Amino acid sequence: MSLKYEKIYQDILSDIRNGVLKENDKVATEHQIMNKYKVSRITAQKSLNKLASNGYVERKPGRGTFVKFNSSFPDYNENIFKSSFVSVIMANQMQSLFFLRGIEQHLSSENIHTSISLSDNDPHLELEAVKKAISSNSRGIIFYPSEPFVNDEIFRNLIRDGYPLVFLDRAPIDLPCNIITTDGFTGGYLATKHLLEHGHKKIAIINSGLNLFETVKHRYEGYRCALRDYGIDVNPSYVLECYGMNKNCGRELLTSPDPPTAIFCTNDSVAFNIYDTAYDLGMVIPDELSIVGFDNLSAASQIIPALTTIEQPFLRMGIEAAKAVLNHSKSTAYSRMYLPVNLIIRSSVKYCR
Repeated sequence: MSLKYEKIYQDILSDIRNGVLKENDKVATEHQIMNKYKVSRITAQKSLNKLASNGYVERKPGRGTFVKFNSSFPDYNENIFKSSFVSVIMANQMQSLFFLRGIEQHLSSENIHTSISLSDNDPHLELEAVKKAISSNSRGIIFYPSEPFVNDEIFRNLIRDGYPLVFLDRAPIDLPCNIITTDGFTGGYLATKHLLEHGHKKIAIINSGLNLFETVKHRYEGYRCALRDYGIDVNPSYVLECYGMNKNCGRELLTSPDPPTAIFCTNDSVAFNIYDTAYDLGMVIPDELSIVGFDNLSAASQIIPALTTIEQPFLRMGIEAAKAVLNHSKSTAYSRMYLPVNLIIRSSVKYCR
């Protein structure tokens, strides 16, 4: 059944993309699909339901199924993308401000405008922003995904169809795509090594999307490698998953019978939350807990104590992302750029006695 249902889905989707079926056109009924493909009603329903769940059609009881989104996936060719703007879709405002300087710097030099959408880590808003970008014939999308990332299917379809799409900073694991990011392995290694050099052996790591994003996985691998080089095994209880919006991030870890003396956070937003949690617990940073982040957001130098972190070159990342989306081709070769990072030493790490 799965192969037949998928073929029906792809056939109808192809008609929508190629303009055979236009907005508000009626799609074949379940009965018509059953007769054409020699399938059961369940298979016909499943194919139509998938089209509806992905936003291509609307199913109206008693009336039929109608094309809902005319331009969501047009027949992508060189002539479509002559519009004068690129869509930038960002999961949160904190990172977007830094990336946008580079993006706009390059796009404006090419007389191309920037359309900005913030999803606030809301998958629904993210999906709607993508659909709006495509229906408006945006020249392409520069995308910083939400966490956790759940809209993978629509992006797989875009990539398969050759749509100009560039992931910025983080990209889903096992998704072949264009990505502009940094050397997460080296960053993770440098952060952990810095803590090790300060005598810490009980070092935790807090990830944001370890099993979702390639970049987070690379940072974790750098952490593991540094520990291994110092003869320390990874303690599974010191490997946590926590997203930036979680205000109780790390509380259970820090109140455990065997808490770490240091934490490497795979982004600064999580590090800021660890500061709050530590202070709520009456802990003093860095006297009782050392912390290293990853990003070097502007707030990292302003909080007390100032955060030691791995610096990402946001300006250059934005510039390279803008170049990549404009230089996109339908070639099956994807552009993957890993820019160098630096350790910025401040005041959040202290020698462990």
